[in-house]
Amino acid sequence: MVDLVKKFQKGDPPGIAADEQILAVTMVQPRASIVGADSNAALGGLVENIAGEVIRGRMADRARAAEGEVFGDAATWPAVESCVFAVTSRRIVVYDGVKGMKKLQGPVAEYPIDRIAGISYEKKSIYNVIRISFADGSVVAFDAGKGLRLDELVASVGRAKS
Repeated sequence: MVDLVKKFQKGDPPGIAADEQILAVTMVQPRASIVGADSNAALGGLVENIAGEVIRGRMADRARAAEGEVFGDAATWPAVESCVFAVTSRRIVVYDGVKGMKKLQGPVAEYPIDRIAGISYEKKSIYNVIRISFADGSVVAFDAGKGLRLDELVASVGRAKS
């Protein structure tokens, strides 16, 4: 598994104070973007173009609808195609990750750790779903690829709060 914390630190990430410890880093996409991707591989290669688009679109719509209405802190999460976020000793720092981790610009959002209730994940067959729960009861969900250190990501919020 790739150690994203080391990779992130190597790039000298903008917006992280020198005295701020980086506990976890991950890369995610908006919820249902992997399910709705232009790939027949996810469907076993059994469908072609138009029929595949319709099926993938419906699958993505159902996945997003299952997450429920977005409100509160979750509604303020930036709308970016690809996202890198770091859990530090004080906050979650969000970057637009469309150009990859090596070309991160300044943070697009940040959330103090006391506004975070926790992070959870659900393993799916070809991807994972990561959910960030906020103290106000709102939740934001993302798709993430396999091979991430999700247990460390989940534990990082607890370590930051202690």
